[in-house]
Amino acid sequence: MSRLCVEHLSVAFGGVHAAQDVCFAVEPGELVSLIGPNGAGKTTILDVVSGLRRPDTGRVRFGERELTRLAPHRIAALGIARTFQNPALFEGASVLENVLTGGHRHRRHGFAAELLGLPAVRLAERRARERARVALARFGLETHAQLMIAQLPYGVRKLVELARAAACEPRLLLLDEPSSGLSAQETAQMAQWIRTLREASAAAVLMVEHDMELVARVSQRVVALDAGRVIAQGTPERIRSDPVVIEAYLGA
Repeated sequence: MSRLCVEHLSVAFGGVHAAQDVCFAVEPGELVSLIGPNGAGKTTILDVVSGLRRPDTGRVRFGERELTRLAPHRIAALGIARTFQNPALFEGASVLENVLTGGHRHRRHGFAAELLGLPAVRLAERRARERARVALARFGLETHAQLMIAQLPYGVRKLVELARAAACEPRLLLLDEPSSGLSAQETAQMAQWIRTLREASAAAVLMVEHDMELVARVSQRVVALDAGRVIAQGTPERIRSDPVVIEAYLGA
């Protein structure tokens, strides 16, 4: 498994610095949370790691590969999966069809081979459906498989996004506010799902989150940001008692 390294990352929008000389790493099998007030630069960092935005300076490495100049689909092909604050799903497709898209990085056949229906393509399709079936079972979504996304409540959509990420068999998972819009009970369940996914895949996980209870439940380390700068790094217990973090984010 590979290590994620964010090295001296800076991103500015006009005169506003969303990230300033940000440095941290995520080890294989480790879950690191990014916390900070709104505008601290958390989602900007996820955007850079996933290829949706290029930094002004610095770089991102995953194992031996530099991600900084790669297109998003090239980054996804390396086994890097992402969820979003508001689930980015295909509304007019079923749960199964959405989860199947998570396994796209495993497909190795071109359009011509698929058009001809070659045996290797049929085998790949069976394997993709098996990965999707396992992912649906892991998150208790088997009975939802044929339902359209538009029929689902918000909390279930969040789980479908996690199942899609699981079908990717990720080496690195990027989670953008997985508790956003969830009730306290749903957030507690989300913590268990996140632990299940990390343990099953041994993936490195980088999570942006505001809910400190969820952060404390699932994180090995926390990186606290304020105004685009790293102000503290450490265990959840250490971060929650750090006076600089309390002043910037948690409140006295």
